[in-house]
Amino acid sequence: MERKLWYLLVKGNVGQEVSALADFYSYGEHLGIAIHKANDCARVIGLTDCQAVEASLLPMAGVTELSMPTERLSADVFVGRGLHTFPESAGEKIFICPTGIVKGATNGILDLESAQQSFRADGPDAAGTYTFRLVLGVGMLEHVFFCLSAQLRGVDRGHLSLKTGSACGSEKEEWITDGPTLLSFIQRNLPDTLENGFVTLALSASGGETSLCMDKFKRLILKTCDKRLFASLLQSMEMLGIPSYAGPLRNRQGYLTYRPFNSLDSAGLKQKLLQNGFIQVEAKRRAFNGLSRLFWRL
Repeated sequence: MERKLWYLLVKGNVGQEVSALADFYSYGEHLGIAIHKANDCARVIGLTDCQAVEASLLPMAGVTELSMPTERLSADVFVGRGLHTFPESAGEKIFICPTGIVKGATNGILDLESAQQSFRADGPDAAGTYTFRLVLGVGMLEHVFFCLSAQLRGVDRGHLSLKTGSACGSEKEEWITDGPTLLSFIQRNLPDTLENGFVTLALSASGGETSLCMDKFKRLILKTCDKRLFASLLQSMEMLGIPSYAGPLRNRQGYLTYRPFNSLDSAGLKQKLLQNGFIQVEAKRRAFNGLSRLFWRL
């Protein structure tokens, strides 16, 4: 596979109370590998707990020396000279997307997101349906997903959509199984499921009365006709410390999706799905999310 050169804006910690931003340039066969290499080398300059804030693919594949002022940290990783350090208060943290999605860097303009981890609750609508929409940051997506799924009664269907086309296409493969099998598979394969930017997931419970989905932007959407479940979810949000938000969810067009360095490629993941009893639905090129064929539209 061809090596590519990626620009990464990385946030890390310098000690206990000071954060820092640094420009990294990292080679990798895909973005997940480039992020892993950069984070692994960041400790050389004293950064810990690193996360990618922004990323972009540079048209410099195969170039061994960069023209911008940098320091070489390894054979594949360079860092820009100088760190931007700042104290980060608890109420003004930079929002870091969950693993599998990262904000695209645009024309060198720094546009950091402030903390926006939140949920929006609506309903009931004319059909008696309540809707939860959650925007979660790194470290919280997995925890909240399993918290919500544990409250679903009678999870009977599971659906996994795997994007296999180019970044500009929408070719997907759809896989179905029973709900418990999908939940067990997710728990045992986080890098290939919740952390994989090319995977979307959906669970259906109570004969279709309730559904829980993770969309391509790593947002969780839960729909239910169960009023008591709706009340229980509101209590769960309070216990988890996730605030409510009345406005529309932020548009995440222009974000880059990737799979972690320790995840399977699409061929390996498809083989594992077959080994775990998943059934592939006939793949078609769609202009819309394949989840809509099996579940309510988000």
